[in-house]
Amino acid sequence: QRRDSSMSADTAMSRESIQSHREPSTRLMEIKRRPTLEHKAQLEEPRVKSSGLQGYPGELTIEELEECQKFVRGLKELSPSVTEQVYSFRDVEEEPYTICRWLRATKFDATKILERLDENQEMFDQAKAHEFYPNVEEAIGAPLSVFLSQYPFLPVGRGKNGCPVNYFLAGKINPEGILCLTTIERLQGYFWYSFMWKFKQEVRKAQERDPDFVRLEGINIIELDGLSASAMSSETMEVIRLASKISDFFPETLHCMLVLNAPSFFAMTWGIIKKFIDPRTAARIQLFANRERGEKALEKLVDKSEIPSDYGGSNISLKEAFLREAADPSLLRQEIELLHCKRKGKANTKTWTLEKSETMQVTVYTRSVSPGHVTIQLNGLTFRSFDVQCLFSGNGDNNENDTAEDHAVNSTRSTDPSALGTPLPNQVTAKNLVGPGKVTVEVNDLDTAAKHHSGMSRGYFLVVGDVKKLSVDKPKAKLQQQQKVTVTMAGLSTTPGKKDSAKKQRTSGFGLRKS
Repeated sequence: QRRDSSMSADTAMSRESIQSHREPSTRLMEIKRRPTLEHKAQLEEPRVKSSGLQGYPGELTIEELEECQKFVRGLKELSPSVTEQVYSFRDVEEEPYTICRWLRATKFDATKILERLDENQEMFDQAKAHEFYPNVEEAIGAPLSVFLSQYPFLPVGRGKNGCPVNYFLAGKINPEGILCLTTIERLQGYFWYSFMWKFKQEVRKAQERDPDFVRLEGINIIELDGLSASAMSSETMEVIRLASKISDFFPETLHCMLVLNAPSFFAMTWGIIKKFIDPRTAARIQLFANRERGEKALEKLVDKSEIPSDYGGSNISLKEAFLREAADPSLLRQEIELLHCKRKGKANTKTWTLEKSETMQVTVYTRSVSPGHVTIQLNGLTFRSFDVQCLFSGNGDNNENDTAEDHAVNSTRSTDPSALGTPLPNQVTAKNLVGPGKVTVEVNDLDTAAKHHSGMSRGYFLVVGDVKKLSVDKPKAKLQQQQKVTVTMAGLSTTPGKKDSAKKQRTSGFGLRKS
C-alpha cells in the first residue's frame, strides 16, 4: 500500500498487510517488546483521538486506564499465541484501539477478558493453521456467489463516518440451500474469512480514503423482509450460533445496527430480547417495522451515493454486488433456485430465458438422501438427464473439511444400506446450453432413501445456471456438436434426446462425474 510520508514509522508499520499468518509478523514482535509505560502513553495520547467517546483511547478514566495496563501485563503471562489472537487486526488497527476494543467487551474487566482469551485460544489456533481460509471457496467447497445467494451477507458502500456498511438479508437466509453446498463444520472457514480477510479489505479501503480512520467498526443493516417464524429452524440457529462464536474473537466491531422491515412476530418479541442484551449494545440497535422510516434512518448514516439501489440509493444493487463476488468475471448473471420435491409428489421445475449468443452451465447441488432425477430441457427438448443425491462418507473415513473429490474417492458404492455413512453435499454439472431459448430444469424425488436415513434432509436441490457470452473462439455450431456427445456418469450414460421421458436412463447418485 502507498503510505503518507507524514505518517510515523509505527503508524506505517500498522498499515502493513500480513503475507502469512503462520509466523508472527514484525508488527506483533514489536508490540510484544513494547514497555508497559509506552502502552500507557499511547492510550492517553493516541495518534488519532475519538473525542467524546467513552472507553476509547484518549478518553479513558483512571480506572479504565489501570485495567488496560493490567490487561497488557496479563497478556505477557499467557501463551504468546494469545497475544496474536488479541492483535489479529494488527495490520490495520493501531494498538491503543485494539486494547480498548477488547476491554470494552467486558466493561473494562481485564481478568474476565484474559480468561476468555485463554479459553478460546484452541479454536483460534485451529483456524490459524489454515491461515484463516484466504481461499473461501476452497474452504466451503462451493462458489462464494452461490453461497451468498443462500446466506446473503455482504459489505456495500461506506457510512458517512467511513465505516463499511454490511447488508444481511436475514429474511432470505436458506439453511437447506446452504447445506446443499457445504456442511456446518466447513462454514467456519467462511466466518473466519469474513473477519480476517474480507473485513480487513474493507478497512483498508476506508483507510485509503482517510488515513485517520482508526475505529474498526461496521454499520450492519439487517433486512427481515420475508422472514417467517418457520425459517428459524434448528439448523438456522446452528449457523447463527457458529457465526456468533467466531465473532467473539473480534469484539466491539459493531458501530450500529438497523433492523428493517421487522415482521409483527419479531417486533413483539424484541422488547423481551432487549432486556437480555447489554445496554451498551442495545443502544446501537434500532428496529423499524416501516420500510420508509428505516430508509430515512439509513440515509442519516450513509450518503445516497453509497446506498444500494434496493434502498433508494444510487449505488449498485445487492444482486449485482453478490454477482461481483463470483470468481469468474465473465459471468453475465447467475440464475439460482432452490427446488423442493415432496416425497412421491409431482416434479418441481424452473424455467429461465437464454438470449441469443449466450451460453449456460447448469449445476445441481444437493445433500438429499433420496436421489432426484434431473431433466434439463432446451426449447422443449431433453438436453441432459441424470440422477443426483448426497455423497455418503465411507465408514467415517471422511473429514468434514475434505473436498467433494475427496468424498467421491472415500464414498462407498455398496448397495447395502448398513454401509452408507453420513450424508455430505454433492453436485453434478451440465455444460454448453446455447441460446436463444427457454431452459427448463425439472427435478423429481425418486423416493429410494434407505430406511435408516429417514428423518434426514431429502428432496432439496439447489439449481444454479451460470450465464456467459458465447465465446468467439467457440462458435455455436461447435457447441451444438459438443451437445451431442454422450455424458458418462458412474459407468452409465445419458444422451440428449427428445421429449419422450420414458426413454430416460437413470444412474446411481454415488460418485457422479461432472458432465
